[in-house]
Amino acid sequence: CSELQLVVSTCCECSILLCSDCLPSLTSCPQCKASPSSEKFAPNAFVSKHTKTIKVKCTLCPWTGDLYDFKMVHVEGCIEVVVKCKNKECPYKATRSLIAQHEASCQTYFVRCAFCDESVLYNHLQDHLRSCQECVLCEICNEYQLKSSKELHLHSTVGWCAGVTPKCSESGCSFTGTWQQVSEHFSSKHGLTTEQLVHSVLT
Repeated sequence: CSELQLVVSTCCECSILLCSDCLPSLTSCPQCKASPSSEKFAPNAFVSKHTKTIKVKCTLCPWTGDLYDFKMVHVEGCIEVVVKCKNKECPYKATRSLIAQHEASCQTYFVRCAFCDESVLYNHLQDHLRSCQECVLCEICNEYQLKSSKELHLHSTVGWCAGVTPKCSESGCSFTGTWQQVSEHFSSKHGLTTEQLVHSVLT
């Protein structure tokens, strides 16, 4: 058999041997015409044991070895086997040696919107954000933010907008620094935790 498989079955009527790849395609035994049911064909352990050690060569790459290793190990890792992109919506196929390069830049996969948790195709994410009811585009930093956090996002002391200069919001204080430094400065000055600081800003 040109497609020799690991499991060899024997016809219980005439004892002909058939490999596991040929058997499913048969409508009857090629020798005695018996129906290819599980009752008529049984695995032949003796023959299967010996076929496992047959030396074979991969037709796609230089690999050689036992048939058992070929079927159980090599086939799943051969770099020349053609596989489909792991992203379900993408039809692209390539050999294992090339598919990783495609997948690294493939945009045909689903991601979760960080604002409404809806599942969206990555290459449609920007279109989704423009119509998402839970977010708004900051005109200063050009980044999307939760609508409910817009005021906090722009705050000079506890915000995080890249277009706003972090500084202490207390009257008469000229302290500036990173967002973290300014928040820690204001918090320590008033003995507030981060949660208390955010609450005081929002109220």
